[in-house]
Amino acid sequence: MPESRMRWTAGLWPGAAHLWWRGAWSGLVLAVAWTVLLNVVLLATFLWTEWIPGNVLLTGWVALAGIWIFAAGATWRKQGILDETNTSETITIFREAQTEYLRGNWFEAESLLKQLVRNNRRDVEAMLMLATLWIHTERDAEARSELDNLACLADADRWSQEIEDLRRRLPAKTEARQASAA
Repeated sequence: MPESRMRWTAGLWPGAAHLWWRGAWSGLVLAVAWTVLLNVVLLATFLWTEWIPGNVLLTGWVALAGIWIFAAGATWRKQGILDETNTSETITIFREAQTEYLRGNWFEAESLLKQLVRNNRRDVEAMLMLATLWIHTERDAEARSELDNLACLADADRWSQEIEDLRRRLPAKTEARQASAA
């Protein structure tokens, strides 16, 4: 199953995505609480019908639906599934930035990459390319800061090798510059 479909599917169960991808206890608490509420409401609706009064039962169903809608929407938005920046326009801008980078048009490439990051603060590829551009243009402090920001994103895991390679290049480039300046 493709990762995007797995992320979308995990968003169907409140707390599951947060628990699965981040290992967060809050995801476990939400998933268990929602499951308990679901089981109580189902049992009271179909098995022990006189166990809970009708108005309380209706409140339970409304609470279940509300929690599900809120949690699924928040999960999908956080993962970029409902994010409006995940469009063909974003892909076009990223390709333009790549083209400008390869042509050596640093200012234009940086401008486009910054636009992408402003639109979506979780755009790992744009952030990674921006850090690479800054290393190439000897702006090590900015590159280091961007790599630190990347390290905080769960989606950056698949790029961990590239991030570490860039981190290793930073001190080497800084030392080489200091040696040539002396």
